Amino acid sequence: MSEAEKKIVFLEHVSDVLFEAHGASFQEALENAAFAMFETIADPAKLGESKKFVVEETADSLEELAVFVLGKLLSESNASEVFLKRFKVVDFREEKKAGSKTFLVKGIAFGSPATREAGRTDVKAVTFHEARVEKRGEEWVIRILLDI
Repeated sequence: MSEAEKKIVFLEHVSDVLFEAHGASFQEALENAAFAMFETIADPAKLGESKKFVVEETADSLEELAVFVLGKLLSESNASEVFLKRFKVVDFREEKKAGSKTFLVKGIAFGSPATREAGRTDVKAVTFHEARVEKRGEEWVIRILLDI
């Protein structure tokens, strides 16, 4: 999917960045949510994909999973001094054990060294406030609030 085809809607918020990412599957919506965060942080047109790292997370709900994955991407990019451009989910599962569910996701993030020219906004955190994952008809929607 090209960057122009990403389904992201930025919503009004007084002091932070609020968006909804859409997709035909949870995985696609999560990839688009990651792109929305990356696009907030840096200009994707000024980035390459020379750096990559793997992210794996588990959670008890899809909301937690989305926040955990985006939070891990944010912390890894900060620690590595990399601006991320793309995130690809390579594995997504739901495991049921003893009446409880656990969701697992594994993905690969791609980006390039952080530069002042590419930078846009400093994102401090991915928050649980207003986090929502829902299926609307045939489409998955992930709502996320970024603390800037």
